[in-house]
Amino acid sequence: MRAHYLIIPLVTVVVAAGGGWLSRSGMEWYRGLRVPAWTPAGTVIGRVWAVLYAMAALSAALALNAAAPERYTMVAALYAVNAFLNLAWPYLFFVRRQIGSAALEALLLAASVAVIQGNVLMFSPVAAVLLLPYLGWTLFAARLTYAICGLN
Repeated sequence: MRAHYLIIPLVTVVVAAGGGWLSRSGMEWYRGLRVPAWTPAGTVIGRVWAVLYAMAALSAALALNAAAPERYTMVAALYAVNAFLNLAWPYLFFVRRQIGSAALEALLLAASVAVIQGNVLMFSPVAAVLLLPYLGWTLFAARLTYAICGLN
């Protein structure tokens, strides 16, 4: 059995739980912010992230399965950097309350998704396509965070 079949779900759960914990830690502060009318409800955001995490985990497994041995470490590192950036947004936004920095970080997160897609497209097109909703959502999150920054 390949190690990534255990590591990917474990990392996915850690990132999802960590992001949820970081977000909950600043929820009282968040409720006092002005947000755009088009801000999705928290339940919608949570459901979207659950689906995106599952799709990203499947993407990682497919990409690592298809990666040539000399590319395996690089592909794994790209997904690991993405996981770190995924946790950085709720830390910056909810813990540090640095809304502008969180908006920029969301753009870095989106860029990391695009970099993964560009690197896996040739040997695992399905893995790249599975990340399209994640890319779209992170771009939306960057725009929303920027709008919140402007309102506050």
